[in-house]
Amino acid sequence: MDALMEAAPRDPSGEKWINSQKLDELRLSIGDQLLLEVLDDVQHQLHTAIEQLPKLNTDRNSAELRLLSHSLLGAARELSFEKISDLCRVIEVASIEQQFDHAEPLIQQLVRNRSMIDSEIEEYRSRFLDPQRPEKH
Repeated sequence: MDALMEAAPRDPSGEKWINSQKLDELRLSIGDQLLLEVLDDVQHQLHTAIEQLPKLNTDRNSAELRLLSHSLLGAARELSFEKISDLCRVIEVASIEQQFDHAEPLIQQLVRNRSMIDSEIEEYRSRFLDPQRPEKH
């Protein structure tokens, strides 16, 4: 239990949730259109998780909490959204160990910061993935 608390990321308020540099590298590798699709998918997964994680934790549904946090962990890692993946990793471990009280503040960090995460994704989209701009190769 102590190891779980030590592994928990601190509340990253004021820090960036997305890694623009890693997104730039991915954009050069896969192109603007595919990155847009990936961002849309991850953002949808994030919204779904943020809506479901609190109830799963309150209901102490360890199996579903683990599956959802693991799924979001993978999606966040794909885009180097390290703060989100760190939170999801610890939520997943807490669910496996049925430490629901330890998962709650981490889930609440995601809930509280949903609009910040969305804003950062939208800012990146508007700056680098404007659909009116032709794709560069």
